Amino acid sequence: MVTNFGLLRMWNNTVSVSLESGYVALLSTIIIGAVLLLATVELAASGWSTRFAVLHSEAKAQSVRLAQSCNAAALAQLLIEPLYLGDATSTGGGGICHVYLLQKNYPTAGMLTIKTRAEVNSSVTEITQQYNLHAIHQGDTPATSISEIFDIDSVRTEVVTWSENY
Repeated sequence: MVTNFGLLRMWNNTVSVSLESGYVALLSTIIIGAVLLLATVELAASGWSTRFAVLHSEAKAQSVRLAQSCNAAALAQLLIEPLYLGDATSTGGGGICHVYLLQKNYPTAGMLTIKTRAEVNSSVTEITQQYNLHAIHQGDTPATSISEIFDIDSVRTEVVTWSENY
């Protein structure tokens, strides 16, 4: 007498398991393992991309600060030496900074334009600042206060370019 109870077959009081049930279990295990492996790989990849995005944003912030400090250094050099023309490159602050030729009486008469370019880890920032020439103290007579050096309200800053290279 043969009795069929799903996957178990009883025949002459002997229990045998159908071979097809092993294939289903093996295939299910492989599929579940592949899904878990893909989820793990995707989480690891997103962690790496986040890490590099944070590093890039930090480099961009450093390049902005370096361009601003180079602009301030060019203004300070002009205060010390009234014939200073700019067109100087320096290395420091983790990057390279270039001060373009200073433009006096540009864009209008009585204005000074200082343009700088900084690069830190492939993050580039160019900044143009304009100052009122009449508000800047130049010459051999030392200024007695920061307000004599230049009028804070006369400074106009413009970020000219913002390039991001990966």
